[in-house]
Amino acid sequence: MDNVNDLNSFLNEKRVTVKRRYTEAHPAKNVSTAARVRSSILEAIADGHITEEEMTRILSELKAHKRWLSRNKGLFNISEDQAGIKTFSLSPYGLRVKNKTTILNEALNVPYKEQGKKPVNIFVGRFQPFTLGHVKALEKMHKENGLPVVVYMVRGKKKDLEKSPFDEDTQQAMFAKMQKQYPFLEASFVVPNGAIDTMFAAARPTYEPMMWGYGTDRKKSYGSMITKQSYRDDLGVDPSFKGYEIPRTGENISASKVRQALKIDDEKTFKQLTPKSIHKFYKASQNIMNPMNEDKNNDSMKNLKPLTSFKFDSSEIK
Repeated sequence: MDNVNDLNSFLNEKRVTVKRRYTEAHPAKNVSTAARVRSSILEAIADGHITEEEMTRILSELKAHKRWLSRNKGLFNISEDQAGIKTFSLSPYGLRVKNKTTILNEALNVPYKEQGKKPVNIFVGRFQPFTLGHVKALEKMHKENGLPVVVYMVRGKKKDLEKSPFDEDTQQAMFAKMQKQYPFLEASFVVPNGAIDTMFAAARPTYEPMMWGYGTDRKKSYGSMITKQSYRDDLGVDPSFKGYEIPRTGENISASKVRQALKIDDEKTFKQLTPKSIHKFYKASQNIMNPMNEDKNNDSMKNLKPLTSFKFDSSEIK
């Protein structure tokens, strides 16, 4: 589903992609998320640098292979001062590896250890914007066990105006209208990532997740978090907490098609792909999209406005 395509930066998978394939000659690069030595070195450098002496000491303490540094030199920028002292900082590639793997290896962080008061189903996505496909998936979860559904809207660190043009105020306003049309929608949260502890931290103490819905394309990544026994123990989940796969179809799901309809002023398609409760958002959504499109046509991109300049105006929705 379009709403879960960009969560790969925050998911607990055994391997993650840190460089995309763009030609046959330049294949994708994948790294393990469970590399003990690399994780320790990245943590030591963090956003600064370490000396060659410190690097050698850390590798010795970790009993790393003697060729570890030469095999992983692409992770670092190496500089030498006038005194001949070498220092290591992270290269752009090293930063990508750090950002892809560090969050995955952190301990679970949930302020409320006790289970929440109200059992719910949860679904995570970008929802840029909400579509009928999203609603059908959420309704299917509700019918599975009769529980209301809580929606998590992921707002990653990197802003992508093309894929995520709508700010959280607009999304929350849309959700509020949808709640009136679909009573099984319980609440919505804005979260920085799709990690399991983030979900439970946001839900408790009010809610307790009982079922986590996901599309087929996220079965492996979400499923690995849901079934990992150490996570379940640390979180103190209900024994019946489980994942729920929602097979992906092409019918009325793609949020990218909705964004495209807004770009070309195709109101008919917009209304075909979105819930009736947010049809009145058409003009307001265009006001958000159009300035972005105008600036995109400017090769210099000098006039690109920040996303906050296009805040949703609730007065436009009757």
